[in-house]
This record gives sequence, structure tokens and C-alpha cells, in this order.
Amino acid sequence: IALMGARITLKAGDAVLNPSVPVEKHCRKHQIRRHFKHISHPVIGCPKYGKSVHNRYFAERLHINRLLLHCHTMVFTHPITHATVRVTAELSGSFAQLISQQNWLYQEA
Repeated sequence: IALMGARITLKAGDAVLNPSVPVEKHCRKHQIRRHFKHISHPVIGCPKYGKSVHNRYFAERLHINRLLLHCHTMVFTHPITHATVRVTAELSGSFAQLISQQNWLYQEA
């Protein structure tokens, strides 16, 4: 089974979040969120695996009522042609706006 690494790099002041979590190719629903919770990096806005105190803070103070989880780049081998396929989705909407408003540095992993 091919493995992928979920990696996020965010910087807010001196705090840097850069976990690297191996995720199986055919992972179960919520698997990434469970892995992040296990390494004490719960995803904001996740009612099942997030932290309610964090979710409330983001909802009440920052008006963020959504899951803050984004896949910027996905790379995989095409099952028929065996070519490397790279799909990129730029950060947008309320997530991008939040990062900009808070002066967090977003770096492509």
C-alpha cells in the first residue's frame, strides 16, 4: 500500500505547527482527523475529533464555523498509465481569509 504524508506548516509568532502523519491509501472516514488528534493537533471545527474549547473560540471570536482542513497538494501514481499525477488546490474562502487576518504564515508543504 502506498503511503502519503499529511503535512501542514503554519506559523503564528513563534509557534510552528508541522506534523507529519502517515496515512494509508485507503484510509477510513475521519482517519486524518483521528491521527491529528492522537498527536495533540486536533483539527479546528471537527465536532468528533476536535477540541470543543478550540471550536467555540474560533466560532465565537473569529466567526469560523467550518472544518479548517485543506489538502493543498496531492500526488499519486495513475493506476493505468503509471504516470505521476499532481493535483493542487489553492487555499481560499474563510480559511485563507483567517490566515491572512491573523498574520499567520502559510507555506506550501
